[in-house]
Amino acid sequence: MRDVETFVALEPDQPRRRRRGHRFRGLGLADPCLSLQQQRLLELERQVEGGREAALRQVHRALEAGLELVDRRERHGTHDNSAWLTRSPPCCALRAGGDRIGSGIAFDEERGVTSTSLEAAQFVVPTSRDEAVQAFGDGSGVTVFAGGTILMPEINYGRLRPAHVLMLGRAGLSGIGHKDGAVTIGAMTTVAELEDAPEPLGSAARNVADHEIRAQATLGGNLCAPSGGGTPRGDLQAALIALAATVRTAGKDGERTAPVEDFLAAGADGRLVLEVELHEPKRSGYAAARRPHAHAYTILAVCAAETSEGVRVGISGAGANALRARHVEDALAGGASAEDAAQKALDDAQPQDDALASAWYRQRLLPVLVRRALDDLGGGK
Repeated sequence: MRDVETFVALEPDQPRRRRRGHRFRGLGLADPCLSLQQQRLLELERQVEGGREAALRQVHRALEAGLELVDRRERHGTHDNSAWLTRSPPCCALRAGGDRIGSGIAFDEERGVTSTSLEAAQFVVPTSRDEAVQAFGDGSGVTVFAGGTILMPEINYGRLRPAHVLMLGRAGLSGIGHKDGAVTIGAMTTVAELEDAPEPLGSAARNVADHEIRAQATLGGNLCAPSGGGTPRGDLQAALIALAATVRTAGKDGERTAPVEDFLAAGADGRLVLEVELHEPKRSGYAAARRPHAHAYTILAVCAAETSEGVRVGISGAGANALRARHVEDALAGGASAEDAAQKALDDAQPQDDALASAWYRQRLLPVLVRRALDDLGGGK
């Protein structure tokens, strides 16, 4: 393992020797030093990044248009947010918990990069939690607009055209509360607001993308985030698993609470995320590897926490959603050392290739990060 640790120890932001062919990337040309597969992955990454700034501008325009719409209705005494509005804002919107694709949404796979038209879309802007739950119903055909940082590129590229948009900006679903040792976090709480949350959630939040994204993205959207664009998503999920967090959701059968790992396994379809509850751990640990770009992408992240249930370990970046490393936890409970327990990580995770890293690299990186997170936990941080 020592060779592997040397391989991954270099921090992404350390100076590196300019590679031959660097000038080709500056011109937007293929780097002759890269394999064809690597060139394709880099091109995919550039395409994903290309829509980022436009997507953020569209998010702000959609929020402003939606709030202007509800203000106009309030002034004219037509404050009935249970009814869908047939007039659409001059931009776009999203779905479930902020950034989730749901049923009833039309896709156009062949349009490519084009402007988005929502002339036929219907909108509702609830002003309370109850109104949001009522408007969501069973979630059929509903696109929930929260932070919008994930699916806006889908709309910007013409791959997503929602029919019914539920805008949660005024639903009162944001904020962090403390009561009887429990921490309750609303689904609309931004990632930036979580930077001072209990560890390892705070560390995970501080390492999400960049300040612009953190200020816009929401906890609910991160929980519902599907993998896509050749990169893993859901940076906060591993921390929530480690903290034994529970998720409160609403749907056709009413409200219910479930452990975060069960929610992730079942999927967010038909469920509106309302809040997350967790308790501060006795100790915590965090380790991650990132790839720098216009903002940093997390290749893998490992979170560990000592809770009332014992030590829990969550891993993100090793699959479509974060997962709980039960084999690692069992090894620790059996008295194994951090290094020995870390070797069990690959019994829980099956890393895949994507635009950030190969499965081969992740398989060698994961045990190292698990051991570092457990060492961090042992240090009482």
